[in-house]
Amino acid sequence: TYRVNTLYLHINDQKVHNVLTKRVSQAQANAHTPSVGYLLASFFKFYAYEFDYKKHVVSLNATTRSGTIEREAKAESDNWKLYGQSLEIEDPFEEFYDVAHVLKPINFQRIRRELALAYSKVLTAMDGKQNEPDAGIKLLNSICEEYIRSDD
Repeated sequence: TYRVNTLYLHINDQKVHNVLTKRVSQAQANAHTPSVGYLLASFFKFYAYEFDYKKHVVSLNATTRSGTIEREAKAESDNWKLYGQSLEIEDPFEEFYDVAHVLKPINFQRIRRELALAYSKVLTAMDGKQNEPDAGIKLLNSICEEYIRSDD
């Protein structure tokens, strides 16, 4: 059983609340719910390879109904930089605030490389090592290993 902390979640729209409640109920009843490993691999793959950082903003407030949030819209509504930043992350509570405004482009490229590396490690672990005891713990330790800076 998974629990979601909804302390700060305020859904004012009753239709949205009903849809979310229905989806959660269906997911719990459905035997084909994706595993946590699959969801983790999908997260890494999406943000390493598929998400268009030049056009969109990372946001927890984007929904399947409203779609992704465009950078141009955030630049217009909240005076965010349209160009020059590689990553923009909308604060989930203060939607006008870009929490990634301090991120330098070189560090953004490192984040993307780390997401791609984590995705490849998940795929490698899934490739025939599922019966190995403690495979999940070894995988998480591998993904979360300390970054050692090279002096290139």
